[in-house]
Order: sequence, then structure tokens, then C-alpha cells
Amino acid sequence: MSAELITSLLLVGVFAAVTVSLSLQGLWTGLVTIPNLLAAATVATAWHGVAAAWLDGLLGSFTHRLDLLAIWAIFAVVMLLLREVTDRVSRHRVVFPPLVERIGGPIAAAVAAWIMVAFTAASIQTAPWPVAAVQRTPESRMLLGISPDRKWLQFVRGSSVAGPFAAPSTPFDPKADFLVRHAQRRIGLERETSLRVNR
Repeated sequence: MSAELITSLLLVGVFAAVTVSLSLQGLWTGLVTIPNLLAAATVATAWHGVAAAWLDGLLGSFTHRLDLLAIWAIFAVVMLLLREVTDRVSRHRVVFPPLVERIGGPIAAAVAAWIMVAFTAASIQTAPWPVAAVQRTPESRMLLGISPDRKWLQFVRGSSVAGPFAAPSTPFDPKADFLVRHAQRRIGLERETSLRVNR
């Protein structure tokens, strides 16, 4: 089984797990989860580089691992904070008509799952894995050509330019070279004898 296939199966597994989990929790939970996921994943993607650079100053010998650590740490913290806020604000679940619940619940769950897959795919690009485990070249497309990572990176870049909290003077990935930069890092990593960097 090829490494790319394993990555694709991982993403399919994420989609299935999130969809089933949220479908069982109902439409209201799905509707509350979607904006939380969207915000947490966007913040994590846009700001992980800053956090990784800060961590690099503290833990420089683990440079190759810091991007992945930072992106998931930010995501987890923001998601937990948003979940706490929404749980306090919406103490009572909205009860939908049974037909709306049966149809809307799985749809909302699938939307949330797709956000999670796209974010996960983008985060995989920062992982200290062999080149072939992610994608053969930066031009290759993940998940059978669907390329959720590219779609997510385009969304975050667009949000940083024209979104409600946009910073046009310092947009995310201004040269649209995120995939190329991280592919080059993985190529360099394959030449290293260790994931630790001696300084």
C-alpha cells in the first residue's frame, strides 16, 4: 500500500468519524460546531507560523516538528475556548421538526467533516514526513485529486485579504507558495540524519 494511499485513507477516516459523530449528536450540535471549526481551523492555519517561530527560539533543535505542533495546538486551544463560549451562550438545544432533524443533521455533520478534512490535509503539509508520504510533488493533488489542502489554503488566504478580520498588509501565504515551501522542507528533512537540528 502506497504512502499516498494511506494519507488518503486517513482523510477519509477523518471525514467518516466526524460525520458519524456529529450526526448522532443532532442538527443543533452540527450547526454550532461548523462556525467553531471554521474559526479555530482558520486561526490555526493563519497563525501557526508565528507560533512555530516563537517555539523555534525556545526549542530550536526540534525545528522540523514545530509547525505541526503549533498548528494543532492553536486549533485545540481555540476550539476548546469557542466550545466553552457556545455551550454557555446556547444552554438550551433548539428542537427541530423530525424531518428537518433527519435530513439536516447529516448534512451539517458532513459540512463540519469537510472543514476538518480540509484543515487536516493542510496540516499534513507541515508534517515532518517523507515527501512520498504526503504527495510526490507540490503539483500533485491529495485525496484522489480532490485536493482539500489547496482549497483550504485558498480559503484562508482569501479570508486574510478580504474577510471580516482581514489584514491585507500582512496576508497569509502572500506568494501562494505554502505547498512548495513545505515540500522543499520535507526534501531537506529526508537528507537529515535526525529530526533534531544541531545548532
